[in-house]
Amino acid sequence: MDYLNSLKGRSGIYEIKNIITGDVYIGSSKDMAARWRRHKRDLRAGKHHSRYLNRAWAKYGEDAFKFTVLDFVSIERLHSEEMWYFLYNFPTYNMSFETDRPLNTSATPETKAKISAAIRRLGIKPPESTWKPRQKSVSAYDKLSGELVATFDSLASACRWAGRDHTYVSTISKCCNGINKTAWGYKWKWGKTSI
Repeated sequence: MDYLNSLKGRSGIYEIKNIITGDVYIGSSKDMAARWRRHKRDLRAGKHHSRYLNRAWAKYGEDAFKFTVLDFVSIERLHSEEMWYFLYNFPTYNMSFETDRPLNTSATPETKAKISAAIRRLGIKPPESTWKPRQKSVSAYDKLSGELVATFDSLASACRWAGRDHTYVSTISKCCNGINKTAWGYKWKWGKTSI
């Protein structure tokens, strides 16, 4: 029995990995065999919903990609498990870190322990550590007075300070680049300024 047939009708979390660059796409499915076939069909046709994955597929070719099951999960827990894999892997080919399921599902302590063990075993780093070479420092200024309020080593830490998650980094960078004037009540500028 081949690998793909063994996944027929099995639910879980999977990744599609570019073995040349190391970039990944993470997803979940009630039937991983059917989902992988659909991914390949859409990628071959150039109609995949992730334009990042589609471009890489066209550039590197089908043989550069490997489909791997990360975990077998019950259908009821697909969403919470997938969200944890998003948080710990920051998959570069995913266009969004939202799924079509409600976000009120939380991972159980057992799930968290399982994911932590997998992260240690696979040597996966949290998103910020993978951004380190590209991180830029940024400073927040009061919107009205223009006084320096805070300074940060990265856009992600600035987002956390502002009460947002790391997916909002572009909101701050647009201010720093002059596209937007303010974000969340502050003006933002590149660079680290001591207070």
